[in-house]
Amino acid sequence: MNNAQLRQEPGPDLLIEMDRRSEPRISAGQTVTITGLPEMEVLMPATLTDISSFGLGLNLEWPIKPGASFAVEWEDTIILAEATYCVQQEDRYHAGVRTNYIILDRTVCKTDRKHSFVPTV
Repeated sequence: MNNAQLRQEPGPDLLIEMDRRSEPRISAGQTVTITGLPEMEVLMPATLTDISSFGLGLNLEWPIKPGASFAVEWEDTIILAEATYCVQQEDRYHAGVRTNYIILDRTVCKTDRKHSFVPTV
């Protein structure tokens, strides 16, 4: 291979899209309820789109302000979270949230960057 070939831009078939997330995401599709938003007097249904050790992706009917704290609830799980961003996608909104505490079947765990979920008992 000569220098001219080395300087060429790679073709579309050689480009690889990289995921910059620090943790792998698992697709979910679970219907959840958002509670505790100060500006909301009613419960807000949402769809959990993906989940990782430290965050969630939510598909929402209404926007959530970045920095807002709230609970995400389903079955025997409650996650205390904070919105990091919220963007409109067509007629809905996608929010990324950071998890702070997770309550699984009455066991409280705090999320920790080094150890994932740490029981607080």
